[in-house]
Amino acid sequence: MTDPLPSDPFEFFRKLWSPLGPAVPGFTPSMMFPTANVEELDKRIGELRSVEGWLSLNLEAVRTMVQGLEAQKATINAFRTMNAAAASAAASAASAASAATSAVTGDAASRPRTPRKKKGE
Repeated sequence: MTDPLPSDPFEFFRKLWSPLGPAVPGFTPSMMFPTANVEELDKRIGELRSVEGWLSLNLEAVRTMVQGLEAQKATINAFRTMNAAAASAAASAASAASAATSAVTGDAASRPRTPRKKKGE
């Protein structure tokens, strides 16, 4: 048989949060039920504003860290690109220099040598 419905709709919640009922960590019955006490409302508003400020501060800190890491990543990528361009330029300069050297030595080697005349001849 089922239990009859309680006459008080909040009886279940009162039993749930009573000292003998199961505990829900981080949640109190006052969070569920509104209060008519203005001082209590002001206190809650103040606490929630404090939490909001703390969360905003942490959010800005996280945003700043993300922006810093993105700038660091962009800097590393720029250095890699510059190093690759410098390596490519150095390789092309080295190949051009070796081509020029071989062209100079190749031309001199292919020409026949003429004997020098001695003085007085």
